[in-house]
Amino acid sequence: MARDRYKEHPECEFCLRLLSNRTTDGRQYNIPTTSEVAGLIVGDLTEENFQRDIIVEHRKNGLQRITDLHPSFMSMTYPLIHPYGEDGYRLGINLADVINKTYKRQKLSMRDFYCFRIQQRLNEAEIPNMEVDPDGYNAVKNYMMHGPCGDLNPGCPCKRWTRRKKGKSIGRIYFAHPASGERFYIRMLLNFVKGSTSFESIRTINGVRYDTYKEACYALGLLEDDKEWNDCLAEAACWASGNELRNLFVTILIHCQVSDSSKLWKSNYEILSEDITSLQRKRFQLEDLQLTEKQLESYTLFEIETILVKMGKSLKDIHGMPLPDSTLMNDTGNRLINEELEYDKVPTDICIMPSTDPIGSIVEAVYPSLLQMYNDPTYLQERAILTPKNEMVHELNDTIMQMIPDLVTGRDDFTIRVRLCRMWDAINPKKNGELISKDMIFIDEKGNLMHGIIRKTQVNRFKDISSEGSVFIIKNFKVVESIGGYRPVQNSLKIIFFASTAIKNLSEDIVEIPINGFEFINPDVIDSRVNNSTVLSDVVGCLYGIGDIESVGSKWKKRDIHILTDYSAKAKITLWEELGEKFSPYLYNNDAGPYIVIVTSATVKEFRGEVSFSTTYASKIYVNLDIDYIRSLAPKFSTMSTELQVIESSNVNSLPIEEEMFLNRMDIKELLEAEWSTGLQEYIVTVKCKIKEIDNYFGWYYISCNVCSKKIEPTNSIYRCNNCNKDCKFPLVRYKIHLKVTDRTGDTTFTIFNAVAEKLIDTSAHKLFNKLTTANNDVPVQVQSLCGKEFVFKLRLNHYNLKEGLENFTISKLWIPDDNLEVQYKLRKEEKGKNLSNNETTPKDQGTNRLTKEMISEDEIHVTNGTKSRKRRNLIIDDEELSIADTNKVKK
Repeated sequence: MARDRYKEHPECEFCLRLLSNRTTDGRQYNIPTTSEVAGLIVGDLTEENFQRDIIVEHRKNGLQRITDLHPSFMSMTYPLIHPYGEDGYRLGINLADVINKTYKRQKLSMRDFYCFRIQQRLNEAEIPNMEVDPDGYNAVKNYMMHGPCGDLNPGCPCKRWTRRKKGKSIGRIYFAHPASGERFYIRMLLNFVKGSTSFESIRTINGVRYDTYKEACYALGLLEDDKEWNDCLAEAACWASGNELRNLFVTILIHCQVSDSSKLWKSNYEILSEDITSLQRKRFQLEDLQLTEKQLESYTLFEIETILVKMGKSLKDIHGMPLPDSTLMNDTGNRLINEELEYDKVPTDICIMPSTDPIGSIVEAVYPSLLQMYNDPTYLQERAILTPKNEMVHELNDTIMQMIPDLVTGRDDFTIRVRLCRMWDAINPKKNGELISKDMIFIDEKGNLMHGIIRKTQVNRFKDISSEGSVFIIKNFKVVESIGGYRPVQNSLKIIFFASTAIKNLSEDIVEIPINGFEFINPDVIDSRVNNSTVLSDVVGCLYGIGDIESVGSKWKKRDIHILTDYSAKAKITLWEELGEKFSPYLYNNDAGPYIVIVTSATVKEFRGEVSFSTTYASKIYVNLDIDYIRSLAPKFSTMSTELQVIESSNVNSLPIEEEMFLNRMDIKELLEAEWSTGLQEYIVTVKCKIKEIDNYFGWYYISCNVCSKKIEPTNSIYRCNNCNKDCKFPLVRYKIHLKVTDRTGDTTFTIFNAVAEKLIDTSAHKLFNKLTTANNDVPVQVQSLCGKEFVFKLRLNHYNLKEGLENFTISKLWIPDDNLEVQYKLRKEEKGKNLSNNETTPKDQGTNRLTKEMISEDEIHVTNGTKSRKRRNLIIDDEELSIADTNKVKK
């Protein structure tokens, strides 16, 4: 019942649904509940506002008014007449048995229904016992419609017990919760006792009239004994505290069908009162307090009553349970205040009193006699100090270790001989570069690498460890397992320095330890390292490209370099901050190459199938290091070109778009007829033109190696990369589109590769390739849609364009033309031309390391320092990503 549920759990939310239509008798079937909510709005009962409304808020249809003819309307309006939510009046109730008899009026009116219902409620009323409930008895005696019941009024309706003579309706006995007391037991008796003529006859069993309905149920055998509740309490007593047992006892009393509460109490009194004496000693602060048996029972009942009060109940509501001494309830005062006063009282004997050295006091309390017992493992295992922050852990550890004397010089059980390979500061960038620790890489006589850490609190103590390459003896350190990511070496263990750690420099003559140690990444593990920073990687390769310093955000700087790794794969390495600033391109002359570069402790990234590396705080850079492995790589890279390429900046803000779009602007005629100096290695120009058509002679895509991006061909259905010299398990489909372009001065062909094409077409070549069929090799619609569109193309002229004079223009970037910027460019060009025509002086030489450009005519022919130039030939050759067979096709 909703009322009972609300009474037991007032904190919960309930939902009520009113169903207006009835196809069956409402007395026979309960109304189901749903998620709809009903609210009762009662007026002021004045002439202006005397009606009552029940409003239902429907989930979808909003607020709806319930008609006063709804079966549940009156039960919501007059709960005293409908205490259990029974149906009220509804249309269509038959007046009588209309099948066998004929009445002028066949349906029951609302007046007839409620006249019957009010009389029925009066007949259902039971007169309260004058001794048990004198107030209730007097209220009925004074205010009942027909006066008091019983012997005082023999003619009252309550004294008349008549059998129902007609009607074919199935009756319903209302639900009663086991915690409702006598109502529950009378309901149980009504299901078994037949032929009763009064309430007294209901509780008369075998000629014996019992005082309560519960006793009658017990005599009739309807109630079992309380064995299961006794067993439950006995089992819980093996592990539960006294307070937990009392809470369990209260739960059983309220929510379970207890046959004899008094007997259940007496059977379990001892376990329920086991800790009462200690509770009272603590409450009264009397260690020698002794309680009599009666006091012990009263205090136990008081604790149970306290639990019941919190749940809105009392021992008075439970038949058969004794009551505690009333003076105890009066002496306790406010329950809430008492609970707050008794909360978390910590005994003083386990507290550490305040002092000038709190950490020292804690250590002394937890580790007494530390100097005598620190070598005993059991002594240390039995003790621990818990702190909320890691910084305090380090400070406590350092304090404890400082109390232990250093190891004796002659001891060697915690001794290692190592060389310091690399050292760096581990900092926290989120806290303005705050030092976390000083980290280092050690190498031993067998070439094993190990990570060492000196925490910031101990850095000043170990100032002697400041020179990379030095050899040391280290004593009294701790070896722990590396947890987390960014391990600079593969070894899963690391060394922690303490205040008691002893170090001593060794001479190079005493021990032979390698000077350097690296763990170079190889193709077998590179897949497991991609986007996984658990272990950092050392990478080595031949340098072939250097970029400029670029700004990332407001405070970061980087420089990109390109290398060909020792496993013959091209890779980009991003050098951050100081590493990038020191790696200046002016330090690496083309004549002195090749340059074999080692970058340590880098992370591995992958984007669109291309692997790259990025430095960390632990990274170091070595160029042409004099070790055996680097010397073995020199012949491999000796055949490479020693000319270092200039990597285009990836920072879009490095050059304003209004300048970048017009950088060395040419038309197609100027591009084809320009003469280039043989001293130029690379040059950037921009051309504004329109895409005329797609040249599909070589197709619009190629299959490439996922490592080096070179074109690969299948052999026996297996793709193999000759450049990497290995099978390619995951070949990639990449764009390579030949665009025939035109402007007012001529036509030519540009080539657009994967990175730029993906941004332009807004889809990958792989997706378009999957839609192809064997019968259809035409250019996809997405690629064909580029025809007719005008762009500003940024072209990167390479070695073949500048030295060989061959046509093979590669697009590195493109923009949609901006009319306003184009007009401004023309005006600047005209103004510049006027100034040059009036200036007959020769430009000053700006140095051999800087390209100069002189406009000697309107055609802007490019020359460099007077060097003899070669005329370009309009021949198309294949670039390095096409096969030899394709190149021969173009030449033909």
